[in-house]
Amino acid sequence: MLYNKYMTTQAVINRITEYEKLLCEAEEILQNYTPDRHEELRGLIKRLEAYYTSDEWRSDYEADEAGELPADLKRGVLSQDGIYNVLERFQELEEEPDAETGPACDAEKARKSLEYELFLWSRVRVVELADGSRVFTRARYVEDELFPELIVRGYNPENDCEEEYSLKCWSMADQKTKEEWKEEYKKTGNSPAFSFSEIEQRVRGYRMELKNRLEEMRK
Repeated sequence: MLYNKYMTTQAVINRITEYEKLLCEAEEILQNYTPDRHEELRGLIKRLEAYYTSDEWRSDYEADEAGELPADLKRGVLSQDGIYNVLERFQELEEEPDAETGPACDAEKARKSLEYELFLWSRVRVVELADGSRVFTRARYVEDELFPELIVRGYNPENDCEEEYSLKCWSMADQKTKEEWKEEYKKTGNSPAFSFSEIEQRVRGYRMELKNRLEEMRK
């Protein structure tokens, strides 16, 4: 999305300011958490996550990278970890034992989780920014010279909880341990880390794996 600095920047600033306020409110509740504010926090989290996984967030991020926003504008909401860290902390609050038990219940929840994981990975894309750099949308890329990961997360309404899934983005074909790879990297500079194109292929392949697992589960 391209911005006209004189006509659209104010609308972008207003949107960023709005979500920055929501982020600050969520952080304040998390810092001084009490159970009676859980639903209030849940509402904030839903709005922040919707923004974080939207094209608007990516467009606002690109506007910031292009230097089209005021230097004094508070923009923690545009950082790679700003909203993500709040979502992660909220998930920790949600991870409590469920009162429902039993094999049938567990199998049903597992199926719903698998369906939701497939949905999350189906939204992941690689986009090229104005400066030529590439980023993943609707996923968090944990950059590492040797062992990068791609993480997706979201609120699964079927299981009524936040769910997070990660995908290893390095080659395991040589069956080396992490320590062995670290030693080889020091000596030769060789790394098992996938390129962005290889990660795209990995995501596509993993989606097929999930579809096959779902088909088996439904039999």
